[in-house]
Amino acid sequence: MRKLDLVKQSVRRHEYGNRSTIVKSFLKEASKSMRLLAAELFGTLILIFAGTGAIVVNSISQGVITHVGVSFVFGAVVAALIYSLGHISGAHFNPGVTLAFWTSKGGSTIGYISC
Repeated sequence: MRKLDLVKQSVRRHEYGNRSTIVKSFLKEASKSMRLLAAELFGTLILIFAGTGAIVVNSISQGVITHVGVSFVFGAVVAALIYSLGHISGAHFNPGVTLAFWTSKGGSTIGYISC
């Protein structure tokens, strides 16, 4: 048999025989990207909530927390989010990190930018 005939047979088998496999792989990839975007959205929400909460508490308490305390809260929250969600999404909670990855590696950052 010629190579072209083997390729045609393989395509036909893949096209007609394994539609459920194609659908399953599509759903797996779709759920993976949804998990990635959900993790990024949740992480950004927590970062903004905790950071602005620290600023509000500092304002209400007339500066007891100070700038050092507010920056410590932001740093601790980012560290906790990286440990908890980094394996899912890569932890691109800061837009500067996303742009740095895009410029250095040229990777796919469209999902992070759209979120």
